[in-house]
Amino acid sequence: MPHLNKDTYRKLIRNVVDSAVGASGEWVKTLDWADGISPDASWWHNDFLIQALELKNTLGLSGDAIIQAIIAYSKVISQKKVRQPYMFRSVFI
Repeated sequence: MPHLNKDTYRKLIRNVVDSAVGASGEWVKTLDWADGISPDASWWHNDFLIQALELKNTLGLSGDAIIQAIIAYSKVISQKKVRQPYMFRSVFI
């Protein structure tokens, strides 16, 4: 199989990945409000990031996809836009 560029690879797998996740992702969307990250795809529930996808053709080239996805997720959840106040409740048994 010839080497595919990232755009071609994205187009080939998009429907398969969306089907596996069970929802249509937002593909190649830059999140200016989250330090300008641009995951290859992301899936959301309202303002909550459920999954960030980073595509790599070969392990070890251009970074580690898992680490890159963790960094993308941390940038999203650290933004004021998605922080929710926590309510602490006492539970008595």
